[in-house]
Amino acid sequence: MNGGFFSIPNLGVGGELSYFSDTFWNEESLCRVLKRKRVAKVIALAIAEFGKEESD
Repeated sequence: MNGGFFSIPNLGVGGELSYFSDTFWNEESLCRVLKRKRVAKVIALAIAEFGKEESD
């Protein structure tokens, strides 16, 4: 898998993701739509952690 999409329906936002482990790019993509850097960082880190669990 070389990326994907995210959707947060309650906020009416969505966008593109890179590899799950690419927290920099994913954080920037999330921040563009959420406008909240700290929240974007937490979500990007959670996605990376999920990616680790899926590969084990």
